[in-house]
Amino acid sequence: MSYRLSSKEVKSIRRVEGRVVSFRSISNCRVILEIDGVPEVVDLITETPWVIARDDQITVAGLNENDSGKFIGFAYINKTKKVKDLGGAVVPSMFGHVPVVIGIFCLLLAVISIWGSFVLVLIFLGTGAILIAFGRGIVMRKRISERVIDVLTK
Repeated sequence: MSYRLSSKEVKSIRRVEGRVVSFRSISNCRVILEIDGVPEVVDLITETPWVIARDDQITVAGLNENDSGKFIGFAYINKTKKVKDLGGAVVPSMFGHVPVVIGIFCLLLAVISIWGSFVLVLIFLGTGAILIAFGRGIVMRKRISERVIDVLTK
């Protein structure tokens, strides 16, 4: 999923469901849908090529985009064809916490090495900050995946 979300937006992920009235292929991983009973046009962006046809019953998880008025879908379940794309693999949260812990350790090494070389301080500070940011990104992607799966399977 390439769409960037804040923590607040993750909580506002919702689902729309219904019968596909019409669709237009933008690419093999992006499709514009009109769903019966849904007032917004659905712009579905998937990780793998989508499998959707007219009159299929589908459920899409995503967000309303205020600028365009579209519903941006991240994941879907096609109940008619028993196909689903849940927006990418769920990453175990351990892989997000390990870089954060190593990053904090590097920051502590930076504090300890203040009495030593200034270059070591900069190296440890930079490494620590990068690892913490990387780990937080992994944790956020996991939270988004969990929320999408929760919304789709309710």
